[in-house]
Amino acid sequence: MFFGGSLYVFFVTLGPSDSWVNQKMGNPALIQSLNIVPDEIASYSKEFYNDISKKTDAVRSDAGVKGSVWQSYAKNNIEIVQTHEGKFWGDGQHLYWKDNELAWNEIEIPKEVAITVHGIAMLNGDPVAIIDDWNPWYPYSAWRFINSVFDEKLRYENGIYAVNLKTGVFTYKFPGKDAVVSPGSDKAIFRRARGANHELILWDLKTDELRTMTVLTESESGSGISFEYAWSDDSKAIGIKGNELTMKSFQLLYLTDKKELIRTR
Repeated sequence: MFFGGSLYVFFVTLGPSDSWVNQKMGNPALIQSLNIVPDEIASYSKEFYNDISKKTDAVRSDAGVKGSVWQSYAKNNIEIVQTHEGKFWGDGQHLYWKDNELAWNEIEIPKEVAITVHGIAMLNGDPVAIIDDWNPWYPYSAWRFINSVFDEKLRYENGIYAVNLKTGVFTYKFPGKDAVVSPGSDKAIFRRARGANHELILWDLKTDELRTMTVLTESESGSGISFEYAWSDDSKAIGIKGNELTMKSFQLLYLTDKKELIRTR
């Protein structure tokens, strides 16, 4: 008990060792500023910055699910709904999906996972729900503290999972949160926080390749993020806008094929 409590105090107050937590960020793309904006970029900018909100089709009906709906997504005749039966979104969670069927199919959520659904994607030919899970140290366990040195999903951080809708299998992928799936269903953006720095990462679901697009720093440490991001309709560009420490107010455009990051404001 004393050993486990000591480890908990050490980890929470001083943080885990850099040698085993993914503290090292990738190399971000160089930000380009253009005096003359090409038509292609201008059209993307117009698409994004009038309304950068996450785009998703509406679920046709949530009749037949238990609890209150927290998140719902629909794409290519596949629908998923996340609900909760308790007072808060994390209490009594349920996950449902259907594919051209009238009845919802419930997927059992592992007891150690508190999910937030972020969209529908295709992985190895199967439809998957992309979710993240916040993993606090509680309930405290010396076994978990020690094993988290070797097992990423045991660590005190958000983790991204792919949930196979057909089999119900939860597969841990890597640390991260707030994923946004591309309209083409084969890529996703997510962020990974290290203190006041937030790494925006492009994930290719076909190859599992991760590519750092940029790293944004909170305007004031501990204030949280003040930026948002979204896909273009053709999945070839990513719009990012908001405020951060170095650039202040900004608008960025990342071109996925060219691997270029352009500041448009």
